Amino acid sequence: MKSFKLTLLFFILFAIPSFSQINTPIDSSYAAYFEKGREIPYLHLNKTHFIKGEELWLQAYLLNLNTRKLHEHTSNLYCGIYDLDGRLKQQKLLYVDNGIATGNFKIDSTFTDNKYVIRASTSWMKNFAEDDSFNQTIAIISNNKDLKSNDKESIDIQVLPEGGHLLNNTNASIGIIAKDAKGNGVQLQSGEIRNQNNEVVSKFRFNKFGLAKGLFHYKAKDTYTIQATSFDGKNHIVDVPIAKQIGLSMQVQSPSSSFFKITLSTNNKSLKLLTNKSYNLIVHNAGSMVERKIVLQPNVLTYDLLIPSKKFSKGINIITLLNDKNQSLLERIIFNYDSDLFSKIDISNIKEKTKNSVLLDIVNNNQNTINLSASILPVRSKATSNASSIYAKFLIEPFIKGALENPNYYFTNTNRKKLFDLDLLLLTQGWSKYSWSNIFINPPNDFNPFEKGISISGEINMNIKSEKPQISMLSKSNEILLFSDITSNRFSFNNVYLPDSSEVNFSIIGQKKLKTPKYVVNQERLNKLPKTIQKLSSKEVVSNKEDKELIFSDFILETVVLDEVEIIGENKFKHDPRFSSANMNGLVIDKNDTRPLLSFISSNGFRINRNLGQLTISSSRRTLSIMSAPTNPRTTVFIDDIEEPADLYFLETLRVNDFEEIYFIDADALSKGGRIYLYTRPDSQLKSRKSKFSVYKIPMGFSESKEFYTPKYKSFTNELFLNYGVIYWKSNISINPNETFNLTFPNLMQKEFKIIIEGITEDGKLISLEKDITFKKETKL
Repeated sequence: MKSFKLTLLFFILFAIPSFSQINTPIDSSYAAYFEKGREIPYLHLNKTHFIKGEELWLQAYLLNLNTRKLHEHTSNLYCGIYDLDGRLKQQKLLYVDNGIATGNFKIDSTFTDNKYVIRASTSWMKNFAEDDSFNQTIAIISNNKDLKSNDKESIDIQVLPEGGHLLNNTNASIGIIAKDAKGNGVQLQSGEIRNQNNEVVSKFRFNKFGLAKGLFHYKAKDTYTIQATSFDGKNHIVDVPIAKQIGLSMQVQSPSSSFFKITLSTNNKSLKLLTNKSYNLIVHNAGSMVERKIVLQPNVLTYDLLIPSKKFSKGINIITLLNDKNQSLLERIIFNYDSDLFSKIDISNIKEKTKNSVLLDIVNNNQNTINLSASILPVRSKATSNASSIYAKFLIEPFIKGALENPNYYFTNTNRKKLFDLDLLLLTQGWSKYSWSNIFINPPNDFNPFEKGISISGEINMNIKSEKPQISMLSKSNEILLFSDITSNRFSFNNVYLPDSSEVNFSIIGQKKLKTPKYVVNQERLNKLPKTIQKLSSKEVVSNKEDKELIFSDFILETVVLDEVEIIGENKFKHDPRFSSANMNGLVIDKNDTRPLLSFISSNGFRINRNLGQLTISSSRRTLSIMSAPTNPRTTVFIDDIEEPADLYFLETLRVNDFEEIYFIDADALSKGGRIYLYTRPDSQLKSRKSKFSVYKIPMGFSESKEFYTPKYKSFTNELFLNYGVIYWKSNISINPNETFNLTFPNLMQKEFKIIIEGITEDGKLISLEKDITFKKETKL
C-alpha cells in the first residue's frame, strides 16, 4: 500500500507545469553551460559511393541547437575529406547563407584508398567540449584493391546496464547489442541470461539490428552470463557486468504513448546508509531542464515516477540522477516522439517533359517555407549508405557519443514497434555526450567567435610618415575595394567575402612617395580544418561480393578539362575599369603619342592643380554650396586599378604612350570630382613602379558554388551505372508555403528512378523522403 501511495503522489507532483520552480546551483550551472547555442552541421550528399572522375555534391544544413531552427549567424563552414589515418586530403570553405551552403569535391585519380571520411565543422564549435562535427564515410569503388569480403566474421556482443550500472538484489535491465566484424548490428536467433549454475533466469530476442533487452532479478553473490545463438547454430557467451552492492538503479519504460515510467530501486543494505539522503532527478535536453528532489525513505525500496509525455521536451530527453554533491550516478536517454518534429512533402505529376527529360512537382503543403536538396539515382542504386540522415544528425546525434545505424527506419511510418526499437537503440548508447562535471566546472568559452567572412590582418614593416595612413585592398575580379586605418603599423580587414585563391592588391595611402609595401599578412582568424585529426573509424560501406567482376576503369569517358576561355568579339578595349559609368569615355592610346600626360588630361576636361609642392587633379566643374564658396572636387586617379594618393607629383614626367588605355569618367554619384583610369603599357617606364603595388593571394577563400553536371558515362545501361551512377542533383530548392517546385532532370535512358530528398522547414521541422518513381510518357493526340 505504501508503494502505491508513493506512485500516486509522484504522478500528481509531476503533473504540475514543471518539476521544480526553485532556482538552484544546478539551474544556474546548466543555464550557463547551454546558454550559447551550439551549431550542428549536416551534409546531404548526392551519394556515398563514387568512382574516380565523378563529383561529390552536397548541401549543408546548419542547425542552432537552442532554437532547433537553421542558424542565422555563421557564414563559414569548413568541409574536408580525410583518409582513415586522419590526414587531410582536401578542404573547402563554404559560404553559409541563412543556414544553407552548397559545394562539391572532385573525386580524381589521387583518391587511391577505398574509403575516406568527409567532415564539416565551424569555428564556433571549437568553444565547446563536445564534438558536434559532421562525419560521413564515403567509398571510392575501385578494382585496384583487394575487395574480397571476409566470410568468416566474428560476433561481438556488448552488455550495457540500464542507467549505467546494476545493483544487487534489485530488478535488473540490460541492453544487449550484437555486432559483426564491420561494426554493423547483426540479428542472432535467440538469447538467454544464465547464472553461475547454468540455470536460465531470463530469455530475450534480438531485433533485426542486433539489439535486445534483458530483464532479470540480480541476486547478490550470483554471477551471470549472456548466451546467444546465431542462425548457424554457433553459441556466443559474454559476462554480465558485476553489480554494485550499495546505491540505486534505474529503469525507464513507456507503457503507452501518453506517459513514461521511471523506476528507481535500492536494496536493504543501501537503506542502512542512504535513508534520508537527497537526490536530484534531472530531465534535460541540452537546452531546457526540469528537476525533482527525491529523499530516500525508510523501508521503501522502489520509487515509481509516472510522468506525462507532454511534460517532456519533444525528441531526446536525458534523465540523470545526481547525489547531494552533484555527482551523476545514473543516466538514461529516451526519445519522446511527436509528429510535430517532422514535415512532409508530396511528389506528383511525374511525366516525360521531352524525349530526354522528366518533370515532377514537389509540393509544399506546409505553412512555412521549406529548404530542400534532391538526389536522383537509378532505381536499383547501391550508391547510398544508410549511415546518416538529417533525422539522426539533428534529433539524436547531438546528445549521444556513438553513431546510429539505419536512422531513417525509426522515423519512417513510425509505430509502437519502431519506437520500441528506438528505445533499445538508446538503451545501448550508455551515457549521454554531456558530462555533468563539464556542466558544473568547465563551461564553454567564447574564444572562437561566429565567423562572417574572412578576416585578413597584417603588420607594415616600414616607416610611414603620414599622420593618418591607410592601406587599401583591391580585388578587381570580385569588385571589392576596401580601406583600413594603419594603427601602430597594423591593419585589418574584417568580414570580407572572397573566393578561394583570389588575388588582392595592397597599397598604402597617405604618402607623397609610394614605396613598396613591406608587410606580413596572416589569416589566423580564419579557422581552417586541422591537417590531421584522430585516426578515424569507419563502418564498411562497400558491397564487394557482387561488384568484384565489374570493370571500374570502363565507367567514365576520359576527358581533358580545359581552362575557361572568354571569347571576345570586336571589342577594342582590353580593360574593364572598376566602378564604370554610363558617362565613361575610353581611349586606346597610340604607342607613338608622346604628348605630356598632364596636358592630355587637361584637354579632356580636368584641372591640374599645383600648390605648395603638391600636384592634384580636380573636376573642371565647380560644386556650389550655400554654406561655402564654390569648389572643384578632387578627381580620383587609378593606375592599373590601384587608387593613387592625393599627391600625383609623379605624373609630371609621364607621357601619354606610357599607357595603353585611358578612361575618363565625369562627376557622378560615386565621385563628385570624377575618376581617371590609367592602364600601363607593358614596356612603360612605370613597369618597375607597378611592382610597388604588392599582390597577395588569399590562401583560403570561399569555394565558388557550381551547377551540377552529369559525368560522361560510357553507358547508361550497364551494371556499373545502374548500381553506382548518378542521374541528377539539385540543391538550393526553396518552396514557399502551399506552392510547388517543378523539378526537371535528364532521364538518361531510365524509366524508373530513386529520389532522395532532405531538408528543413523555416520553423525547424525535418524532411527526409526516399521514393522510387516511374514516369509516364505523354501521349500526343
